[in-house]
Amino acid sequence: MKKLFLSVVAAIAGCAAFSQTTVDLSVIGRLDANPNFYTGEDKGVAYSSGNSVIYTDLEASFGEHVAFTWIGHWLDTGGEKIPFKATSDLYKNSFYSNSNWTDFCYFDFMGGGFTFRLGKDCMAIGGFEYDPYDWEVTHDMVSLLWQNLNCYQWGASLLYTTPSEKSIFQLQAVSATNTIEYDEEDELKKWRPWQNGFGTYSFKYTGEYGPIYTSNAYGWMQTDGKTFGNPASGVEFLTLSVTGACCDQFSIGLEWQNRRDTAKKIACAKDFFNQSNRTLLKLDYTPSDKFEVQFIGGYEHIGINGELVNWMGEEGDLNHWFAGASFYYFPLEDSHDLRIQASVAGGNHLYTSYTKGVSATVGILYNHTFHIVK
Repeated sequence: MKKLFLSVVAAIAGCAAFSQTTVDLSVIGRLDANPNFYTGEDKGVAYSSGNSVIYTDLEASFGEHVAFTWIGHWLDTGGEKIPFKATSDLYKNSFYSNSNWTDFCYFDFMGGGFTFRLGKDCMAIGGFEYDPYDWEVTHDMVSLLWQNLNCYQWGASLLYTTPSEKSIFQLQAVSATNTIEYDEEDELKKWRPWQNGFGTYSFKYTGEYGPIYTSNAYGWMQTDGKTFGNPASGVEFLTLSVTGACCDQFSIGLEWQNRRDTAKKIACAKDFFNQSNRTLLKLDYTPSDKFEVQFIGGYEHIGINGELVNWMGEEGDLNHWFAGASFYYFPLEDSHDLRIQASVAGGNHLYTSYTKGVSATVGILYNHTFHIVK
């Protein structure tokens, strides 16, 4: 993987010498300490290195109409005590639909307000929870959906940005994420992107109108091995969100999502809304350029057995709640490249063991960008 990355960087940098190419390479490192205090049946104290990771973000523009993005996830901790201990897990599923060492890898072809995107991209699932990059996230302050969904998939999108640049419409078709099944001997089966026609299809709308930002999506993820010649089952999702800035220092956001198994017949509205859903609330307070405080809370009901078996290894409905606060300090002058952070969160399914309790996270995040401009 290292040779592949260096080869791509060298090839793009070489193009800069002969064309109007701009290349930016960012190297991002995060190091966390994450003690957990369990209060449920497994009462006790545990420790992990949280979301300690190393990423790279390679972005290149070839003139006005073509751009390339590749975000690589090179070192990972995976809830282990020792930083980066779970790195080998990133590469076990290379070229399968649950591959993890490449998040984004796509080309954008732009013109007349339209963008055609081809490659690996985040599913157009809507809402604000997927807006931060993975290295910015504290695991106990996100939903179970975020923790378990393999949202980076291969496919294509068509986007249209209005002349005012206030609205973006996106149609997307990418490979399905729930393409993991177990055979009769309980052995894991892995599927390659688009194998057996598995796909995820969605429409997303984002709008920014002064202090108001909204991100909404509707889509369908195929979850069985049937083709479209048969009634293929899947998970239908609807996401609605709105964020409003009350002033320069304070904003509030609300996100709601509903998911249902399309194989189940809907007899009434209750059947539609009571399968799986989640509600998120976010408050941001920025008293100055050097400080930021963020409060996040959420509640999820997971009632689709396929989701629950894949995520938790058990059957039946699950109710999950979490809440927490993060404090960020940016010590560098006129820069957010270096972030010192502290978080405290509580919930009934903490990330490391899905056990009820309280967690604390302290860490440091550094993002350094190298510019190659022609």
